[in-house]
Amino acid sequence: MEHGPNERAAKRKIVQTDLLALKICSLLVPPQTHRCKPLARLGERFYHKTILNTIYENSYTYLGFFGVFGFGILMGSLFLARLDADPLLHALSRLCLACVLMFTVSGFGILFAYFVMPEFRSTNRISIFINFMALLAWGRLFQRCLPLWTQSPHRRWTGILACVLIVFVGLWDQSPATPYADQSKILNQMQTHQSEVKLIESSGNPRSSVFQLPTLEFPESPEIGTIDAYEQGLLYLHSLGLKWSFGAMKGRHGDWNQSVSAEPPLLLLPRIIVAGFDILSIDRRAYPDQARSLISAYSQILNQKPLESPDGRRVYFNLSTAKARLLSSIPGGNLDELKLKQLQPVIMSVRNGFKISDIKNLKRYQLEKPAHLILLNPLSTDRIVSLRWFQDSPAAGMYFFSFTKGSSLSLASTPEPRESELLLKLSPGINVLEYQGPTTKTDVPLFLSNITVRDAPLVFFPTPPAPAK
Repeated sequence: MEHGPNERAAKRKIVQTDLLALKICSLLVPPQTHRCKPLARLGERFYHKTILNTIYENSYTYLGFFGVFGFGILMGSLFLARLDADPLLHALSRLCLACVLMFTVSGFGILFAYFVMPEFRSTNRISIFINFMALLAWGRLFQRCLPLWTQSPHRRWTGILACVLIVFVGLWDQSPATPYADQSKILNQMQTHQSEVKLIESSGNPRSSVFQLPTLEFPESPEIGTIDAYEQGLLYLHSLGLKWSFGAMKGRHGDWNQSVSAEPPLLLLPRIIVAGFDILSIDRRAYPDQARSLISAYSQILNQKPLESPDGRRVYFNLSTAKARLLSSIPGGNLDELKLKQLQPVIMSVRNGFKISDIKNLKRYQLEKPAHLILLNPLSTDRIVSLRWFQDSPAAGMYFFSFTKGSSLSLASTPEPRESELLLKLSPGINVLEYQGPTTKTDVPLFLSNITVRDAPLVFFPTPPAPAK
């Protein structure tokens, strides 16, 4: 609430609501990892011969033997007056039915997601509550039989043994035969990460800030190479002092590293140094050539050989020498103003007439007047930024724009695609660049794609130093 709505974080698609919805069959059919081999084979045949053969998290919602039995009691109490006479079973059966109707595949949940809130997804997780209700119903029925178990000491001991057996059978039924993950592999990974963190801490300041390449969005980043969406956060668990660039919420000011990571080495280095980072990390698995060319470029610029992680996946460059060189090139050696610009970048959004023209390229727009490009400057002072875009149109034309405070500009477009750049002086707060249409009577549309905005680039190392030996 304090920082306003975030249109990028946790943005969901309506199709995900149905994709991750509750499946009744998955509640009742044993999983392929069940301890009982005949039940495991049954689950394997079922999932491979039905439309449920696509395995998502909603394929692992099995209620267990006693849960299935309790679920049957709840569904039966809807039709059997004898069971429905119990007030608890009466309430549980209606609540369980409501959960199934609301959260199952193509249930009322998809209507809620479409008309009210598309963020409403992963409804299969209601299975935990359904299982609780099912076990409660089973326990209620078992409670009714208690008088039969207490008529004599012999029956009492039989009832106690039955309760103990139920607990053990339930645990056996609900735990997989083999762990879902290889425990030895996880242990080796943890030990490798611990060694990697100690290597970083011993090479410099143990409270250093590490900028990680590639930059992964948070939350829910698409996979880059073979790197998992949250893998960059694992090293954080093994250090009390090191700080990491991963984890900045996308759509907020801390998300500036997404734009920085696309810069070439000579432009990226000064920006991350100004922002306060002491170490640059590169994960080889994100690049087609195992990052050989990128590592070579940084080695040449920084004139150093990087540290390599024990598993060979990542390399680390120390930026202390580069920081000293950057400070010497800035009058007064004061990085505060530059740091403020790096950590509070201009936030860009489009409104009204920016129409997506290509479903395969969601960043290509056809402009229809009036179209508004919103540039939010979070600083309390003016700043000059570079606005870049890639433009193409079916024919040549001139197009008219107006900018905040009454200034105006025109843009020439040619049939040949080309990249353009415009320098704008932004006032604090909201600045609006409005498209007002072509300057002449023409039906030729204007197409813009890959629109980016950034502060004027910082440049240092005017001549590359000698390559590292």
